[in-house]
Amino acid sequence: MEGFCGFPAIFALDRLTQRLPKPDYARVATEPHRVVVVEDHPIFRDGLVQVLEAEPEFTVVGTSDGTAFDATQLARPAPGLVLMDIELPERNGVELTREIHAVLPDARVVMLTGFADADLLFGAMQAGAVGYVLKHTAPAELVATLRRVAAGDHVLTADLAGRFLAEFQQRQKLRRAPQLAHLSPREEEVLRLLATGETNRQIAKRLFVSEETIKSHVAAIFRKLEVSDRTAAAVLAVRAGLVDR
Repeated sequence: MEGFCGFPAIFALDRLTQRLPKPDYARVATEPHRVVVVEDHPIFRDGLVQVLEAEPEFTVVGTSDGTAFDATQLARPAPGLVLMDIELPERNGVELTREIHAVLPDARVVMLTGFADADLLFGAMQAGAVGYVLKHTAPAELVATLRRVAAGDHVLTADLAGRFLAEFQQRQKLRRAPQLAHLSPREEEVLRLLATGETNRQIAKRLFVSEETIKSHVAAIFRKLEVSDRTAAAVLAVRAGLVDR
């Protein structure tokens, strides 16, 4: 595994370094989250490091281009987060994610992809990845995603939700989840829209109600389905056939 050399990027990384959010030192109450970045394009990789090192709650403890990758080396020191490119020269990020989880089952892997390939995304989920972001994602959104993943959430960006859930629906023809029987018609409608990747604000606008009302419905849905995040709720919605292809 190669270490980050610290050289500045030599061309405009507008998507990665433009308008970086100012560090919020009030967020850092404990040791920063240790992050490993696996990305085969060196300038893009260095840009990712810049974004993460600008945030006091993250520290990059290693980088790799994916070649000759050895997950056992990640244990010294052990990272809590791995930002993993899904397309790599030797083995893809799905294989490396599976290897990482065999060595470090507590490491939380976020897949980084330049395109939304449903097969690879589904494979990444099966391998243990807990988050997915597109490479054109704005720096602030990338940082927010990593914060949520570090806090224990599973995160799927709105860009990828439709493709991912359509693939999940195609592969998982399961019976209606018994928990859904406890949802009211309005809660079921909110769940269906949530599962397509819509935000609370978008759902509220579509249903002509306040955002606070939608937040209340979402909280009730989570409680009745016994889930803690939107992705888990969306998976149940797909299994129940609430989401159209």
